[in-house]
Amino acid sequence: YRCDGTNDEVQISAAIAALLLGATIGGQVVLSEGTFTLGAAIDILRKNVYLHGLGHDVTTLDFSAANAIELTNDVANLTISDLTFQGNAASVYAIKQTDTDNAADIAIVRCNFLKCGSGGVYLAGTTNEGVSRVIIYHNEFKECGGTAGQVEIVGDTPNGGIVIAMNFFYDGTVRPVRCTPADGIIALNHFRDNTGTGPNVSGTEFAHNRAVNSVGEDYTFDSEHGAGSDTDAIHDNVSAEISAITAKGTPIGADFLVIEDSAASNAKKSMTITALQAILSHDSIAGVSSDDHHAQLHAATHAENQADEIVAEGLGATSVDVSTNLKPNGTGGVEFVDSDHADLANVTSDQHHPQTHTVVSHDTTATGANLTALTNDSDAGTLHNHDGDIATHAAIATAHHTKYTDAEVDTIVATHAAISSAHHVAGSGTGAAFSEFLLIGA
Repeated sequence: YRCDGTNDEVQISAAIAALLLGATIGGQVVLSEGTFTLGAAIDILRKNVYLHGLGHDVTTLDFSAANAIELTNDVANLTISDLTFQGNAASVYAIKQTDTDNAADIAIVRCNFLKCGSGGVYLAGTTNEGVSRVIIYHNEFKECGGTAGQVEIVGDTPNGGIVIAMNFFYDGTVRPVRCTPADGIIALNHFRDNTGTGPNVSGTEFAHNRAVNSVGEDYTFDSEHGAGSDTDAIHDNVSAEISAITAKGTPIGADFLVIEDSAASNAKKSMTITALQAILSHDSIAGVSSDDHHAQLHAATHAENQADEIVAEGLGATSVDVSTNLKPNGTGGVEFVDSDHADLANVTSDQHHPQTHTVVSHDTTATGANLTALTNDSDAGTLHNHDGDIATHAAIATAHHTKYTDAEVDTIVATHAAISSAHHVAGSGTGAAFSEFLLIGA
């Protein structure tokens, strides 16, 4: 068959039809070097056809008025290879099969698809049932797709066995691949400089593909294994994948973390910083005892800054966290020290007076040693303590106290008989023997 460069589909279709008339149904049609111009589609009607050129770099099908090749019912055992499909139109497909049944064992190998405006390979339709065992291998798709994807295999009940592998998809503006059969594999493909929607894969394994400088949206990948913890996850095994991401120095409560929910089959979920902080109180950290916290505090670095704070859990009903500052120790440093009257802001002296009151007496007639301190358990008074030996205070005079009972005074006098010239206002009896001690009180 000899083509003249005009409506060459006529001669090519006749050659394919002749294969079906012989004793052996089927055979191959070889297209020589050159460009074949098509005015209508090449129809492949039956089984066992092998249509190929001498190489995609030397044999071209040029079409713009219609699709290049159309497949019909029960097409099987079909191979198309070593051709370039040059589209040059917005509404044409290179290879199209629609609303047909039982297409199987189709191989499309080593072909280039250029500017096929509607799509490159389109095996789909509302009644397209039983599509199975399709191999699309080692092809190049460039600037294809519009109405459909660059490669699209869908149907009512596709049987699977679809392999789309080692193809190159360049400069597309719609999804490079759409595949819905329940069983298949899309692998080792290269996607570069594509925009628009991303691949749409359901029930087919999508693995070891590479995308470079491709921007897309609505990427859909449904696991062939059904629902699971990683159904909608994309994993990258590049080292330092997480540490290479720009860090945020000061997270805020509204920022999100990604977690795996162990109680929900390790499904990916999110949590805000605020929610994380809410569960990290002392009582909420499961398996951590108070002894663990004690050891942590002992290992902490010593602080020497008055502005430093410690945090504790309040003992009120709400158990909120509270803090307190360190205080100076009087020597230029800071430490925790016992609080005295001056440290307790907003506390009046009357609130301290219920403490035990103690006075110190001195033996003026004997050795000058301290006598036993006298204690007043009253509810008022200001206490002056004299620690250690007070031998130099030999003349503690005019002792005055208004709170002792006669019984207390008699007991003290009986014990300290050497005290003379005592004066006691409120008491009576033998209290006259007191001398030289003083309690200044309210």
